[in-house]
Amino acid sequence: MNIYIYEDHHLAEYRNYGQVGAMGENARSDGNTIQVQARAIGAEDLVNLAAQLHEVRAEMRKRSVHSADADEEIGLIASAEKAAKVGDGSKAISILKGAGRVTLDVAKSVAAQLVAAAIEGKLST
Repeated sequence: MNIYIYEDHHLAEYRNYGQVGAMGENARSDGNTIQVQARAIGAEDLVNLAAQLHEVRAEMRKRSVHSADADEEIGLIASAEKAAKVGDGSKAISILKGAGRVTLDVAKSVAAQLVAAAIEGKLST
């Protein structure tokens, strides 16, 4: 926020880069429900999603503790990768919504933004 003083008046300039309930000096927002739309995934994104899933799966195999839970998460990523490769975005995203925190952390560590967004529910078909 920038504040400009003109004579005896304070003028404020607000920049909004997303949804807000209220903005500005003495602003209020009571009893509102803000709904955030998930970003739709396109054909080009599916190609990138499949590549990122491959990278995440490889990294998870390197870090694997060889437990049933770890293997299950790797299998989940493999299933989502297969779905993305054949162009079934809704199936890939549906699968990724079931991924756990470890998978999300690995996705973020290898800069797989589409995978992380899908796990966090920020992508749709």
